[in-house]
Amino acid sequence: MQGESCTVRGLRTAVRTKVKSLGLFLTAFGSGTTLREGLRIQCAAPGTHVKPQNAVLTAAVLLLALGAPLCTAQSQLPVKAVVFTIRGLAGGADADFDQLLSEAVRLEIENAGYTVVDGWEKLLEAGEKAPVHGPRAAELARGVDAALAITGYYTRPDAGSVALSVQCWETAGETLLASFTLSAPFDLSYYNLLHERLGALVASAEKFTGPPRIEAIEVAAARGLGTITFRSAQDGIEVLLAGEKSLGTIADGRLEASVGLLSTGSRLELELRKSGFHTLETAATAIPEIRLPELLPARRIAVDLAWNSGQPLGVGGTFNWCPIPDWVFVGGAAHLSAQLPPWGATDEYTVLHFDVGARAGVYLLPIKPQLSLFGAALKLPFRVGVVTGFGAMPSFSFAPGHPVWLDWYILAPAPFLEIGTKDTVITFRMDQRYSLGLPGSAIARGWIMRQVPDESESDGTRDVLPVQLGVTFKW
Repeated sequence: MQGESCTVRGLRTAVRTKVKSLGLFLTAFGSGTTLREGLRIQCAAPGTHVKPQNAVLTAAVLLLALGAPLCTAQSQLPVKAVVFTIRGLAGGADADFDQLLSEAVRLEIENAGYTVVDGWEKLLEAGEKAPVHGPRAAELARGVDAALAITGYYTRPDAGSVALSVQCWETAGETLLASFTLSAPFDLSYYNLLHERLGALVASAEKFTGPPRIEAIEVAAARGLGTITFRSAQDGIEVLLAGEKSLGTIADGRLEASVGLLSTGSRLELELRKSGFHTLETAATAIPEIRLPELLPARRIAVDLAWNSGQPLGVGGTFNWCPIPDWVFVGGAAHLSAQLPPWGATDEYTVLHFDVGARAGVYLLPIKPQLSLFGAALKLPFRVGVVTGFGAMPSFSFAPGHPVWLDWYILAPAPFLEIGTKDTVITFRMDQRYSLGLPGSAIARGWIMRQVPDESESDGTRDVLPVQLGVTFKW
């Protein structure tokens, strides 16, 4: 190439020479690292530059080729793998850098003994890029009869670093066998780190597929569970692997799901779904039979029966609807109470109060909260949250003339406590209502307090913030 750096030409010649001596053929230059941004590689022609990462990554391919094993016996059939293009997810596309990282991964897989096959590009839809997610990658890999699919992507957190993520999938069961994320400065040490991570990934894959080169008759049975039985007392639960591939639905308390070459003891990332219940993400160890955890019902309706210490001769209730089940609620509240005069009083009369308003709130703890204490999980039998709202309280007096008042108020954000985590709970809340003192009201502007006898006060009473106790029924 005219104007090409003598350093790059020399490295490429060295790679070709070494590769030919090993009887191998490389289609592109491989993996490694880049020099610091801003450094230049020059030869006799001044002012001619090449991409720094191309030179150093090419040198890394030479190191990788030195360790490439010779072919094994032809009587054994290798396990086939597909290495999809490693591509950037942010910023402008860099095809050269994508290819360099892709070839680094490809060579490591080949050196481990797997046969890397091509042809998957022909199966892509128009305009479709190389996949970075398991189900699509596994589908394309099955199209070229590959047992493994290697996907990956990278981002650049800053000018001098690369964050690379690589995943290895078993195509028959679309199972994630191993993965890693490597985020480090992109200098000469990056290749060594990448080599170690890819080696560990290949070692993990071999636990599922068996040795990369085994007799063809042994491939299907190589350390695979084949089928896992999931058990649950809740029929209708759909079991999804890694939140993407559906393994089926629980019926009659069980589900037998095919898991391909998945080996005993590996980790399963499961997502459990059922209409009317909260979705649950959980992990399990792959064994022939797995008992699934219970799903919690997604409760949208709640009805309260309440008593307020500020209006002791009364009863109230609320009706709440949860747009986000068991987390956020809105609704209405009503309370009827009577205010009786002291016994024997002749100039005071009974007053009836009818309190009606709107409420909204949110829970701050999960449905069944638990606390980790000294390595043990301590389940908490309560939930806390915050509620607010507004309302009006018309009052009717039995005094001559039957005067009527209307007090508007705001319910300041108040904490509440629910004791219990099932369908029926005990509730406790501070009643922080603030009267607006508008014309026609009976209560002056300020907090609506309960007056209790106290001889130490000048007027013989003391103001106390009311509390509300109740029982809540949910479904």
